[in-house]
Amino acid sequence: MIGWRADAWVLSALSLGWLALLAFVGLSGEFPISDDWAYARATQTFLETGQIERAPWIKAPVVTNVAIGALFAGAFGFSFETLRIANAFLGWLGLVACYGLCRELGATRPASAIGTATLGLNPLYLLLSCSFMSDIAFVVFTTLALWCGARGLSDRVPRAGWWLAGGLGLGVVAILSRQVGLAIPLGLGAAWLVGRLRDPRSLAAVAVALGIGALWLWLAPSGAPGVLDLGTFLRRMVGGPDAFGFALRNAVIIPLYLGLFLVPVVCWAPSERLLAAVALAGGVVLVAALEGFGLRMPLAADSLNDFYLGRVSLDGSETLPRAPAALWWAASVVGFGLGALIAVRVVLELWQRRLQLAAARPRLALMGFTAVYLAVFLVKWPFFERYLLPVMPVLAALLLTPTGGATRRPGRWLALPLGCLLLWGGYSALGTRQHLELLRARSSLTDALLSQGVSPRCIDAGNEFGGWHNYHPDRVRFLERADRYWVVDDRYLVSLAPERPGYRAIDSREARRWLAAGRTRVTVFERDDGGAGADPCRSQR
Repeated sequence: MIGWRADAWVLSALSLGWLALLAFVGLSGEFPISDDWAYARATQTFLETGQIERAPWIKAPVVTNVAIGALFAGAFGFSFETLRIANAFLGWLGLVACYGLCRELGATRPASAIGTATLGLNPLYLLLSCSFMSDIAFVVFTTLALWCGARGLSDRVPRAGWWLAGGLGLGVVAILSRQVGLAIPLGLGAAWLVGRLRDPRSLAAVAVALGIGALWLWLAPSGAPGVLDLGTFLRRMVGGPDAFGFALRNAVIIPLYLGLFLVPVVCWAPSERLLAAVALAGGVVLVAALEGFGLRMPLAADSLNDFYLGRVSLDGSETLPRAPAALWWAASVVGFGLGALIAVRVVLELWQRRLQLAAARPRLALMGFTAVYLAVFLVKWPFFERYLLPVMPVLAALLLTPTGGATRRPGRWLALPLGCLLLWGGYSALGTRQHLELLRARSSLTDALLSQGVSPRCIDAGNEFGGWHNYHPDRVRFLERADRYWVVDDRYLVSLAPERPGYRAIDSREARRWLAAGRTRVTVFERDDGGAGADPCRSQR
């Protein structure tokens, strides 16, 4: 009982910290963020028709995401604010799941708190929790599934079979968010089979699972109701002509970002100083080699962009402040070095446990999930850094409970991980608020245009605005400009640039920059046609 109370106090402190972050960032504003307009539209359609209709370019099932959005929208009314609150709640649930997973593997309370804070203060995790993107739901149900599955694979937990069944059930919920959630039952199943391969019941279970998988692959192309198109997904992932080139590039990107994201965890977890020094030296060599090929961070950037956190699709985004090259160079060295250190530690643990694998089934399940998940994304292009969020709680739990049970005790070692957390937390909070304030300024301008009777088909205000108002499944680019989507006529241009040839400024708003001191002006330009005739865009409403 005392242990549960202590854990409750730690979770309460983490929850208050999460609420403080959300209060600082702010969730208000009726506007889409990144691609979450597509998931919002699917939720709205489900509320109106009872059917889930996805945009053709969305390959994920999104059943779980729509169900959660519909649950909150049914209770509080449909709006982007409601959907953001739903994801913010899921973000909190993900922290609870991360803490539980760390504790389940034997991490101490301070170590588990460090691992959980590392996830919650990750800039991508916080930013996506303030949107309705599908990433957070997948992270949450993946972590919950692995937590329950790890308990089910432990020899010390009563009724372990029920816990394992619960983990597999939650894995299905994760799969209904994204197909790559299949890594969950594969990881749990492989760990469960360790030491049981001679049991006829185990062989029968494997045969049934393979039969279900074969049936799934056979039915998927036929479009059978409720069947995920797994075959098409796999062919798309590994069948491209550039798969080998993508694998080489992603083999660099994945450890770089994982090392960078898990800096506080690696700083807390014990490791050999010589091994850490060699890893960092290797990072220097690798970064220098990438510089020779003209490659520099941020690589695979989707949300982590220089002095701006979040995808900025507005015209004129090239005018935003840029971070010094030295900053990204240092981040690359740390990321590569620690990423290599993480990989070496996992491999060494597997080698040390090779004779007693059956006693380490929970850890093997997490390793198996991580290996399958990263193998799938090794050949994925485009590859975005947010794809790595689901393995962060898993690696945190593995690193914070190393082989032999050695753990870092609080004291002088606490300063380094806490300092890293403060840096990440500051960047996350300031960057997320900065991005939302920019989107609020844009929303204020577009709302003013719409209130004046201007058709949204004539407003170029970024991909989010165009997708929500103008999306059509048969046409992606209406204009012949490669970077603009779903714009029919760019008579009205919302831009970050101070001026645009052929346009005149008619309105503007300012958004405060929190990472790079100053303000960003968002301006509405109207195409200058010499004043000939009435505005045709005001008659298309």
